[in-house]
Amino acid sequence: LSMSAAGALSMLPYVCGALFAPFVGTTADWLLARGVGITKLRRIFQGTALFGPATCALLLATAGRFAHPGPQAAVLVLATMLHTCNRAGLFCTHADLSPRYAGALFALSNTAGAILPIMSIAGIGALVQTTGSFALGMWLPIAAIQCIGGLVYVGSSLHERQIFDTH
Repeated sequence: LSMSAAGALSMLPYVCGALFAPFVGTTADWLLARGVGITKLRRIFQGTALFGPATCALLLATAGRFAHPGPQAAVLVLATMLHTCNRAGLFCTHADLSPRYAGALFALSNTAGAILPIMSIAGIGALVQTTGSFALGMWLPIAAIQCIGGLVYVGSSLHERQIFDTH
């Protein structure tokens, strides 16, 4: 690929994810209106946001090296689109817990959640260099971490309103 084609291709997953996000919100609202409980709804969407991209990472780890760049890019687009389901999952949890403190809760959890990915870049680089394989050094660890996160969230998240003060 030329540099300009690679640049255009690299933005495709994010453009498709942004276009998919309104569908996620509309679907979540539709399910809420039909009586799906808030905890179940958040778990469904966050589970999709983590297990879906994990499945895509496993696909890339196992079959990606045999595929042409076009199908590989399509799998990355699909992973990014599925990840946007977090807009009706984790991203809403803060408002579920406390509308009054949702901004502060979101800022704290987002800051904490950004620390590991910063450090993981070096870790993945070392794994790829050690294994000589993107499948073993990048895609499989990504899939494992997403599955662990999905199991923790789906298995333990609660979304009842919390009273953080007496006002």
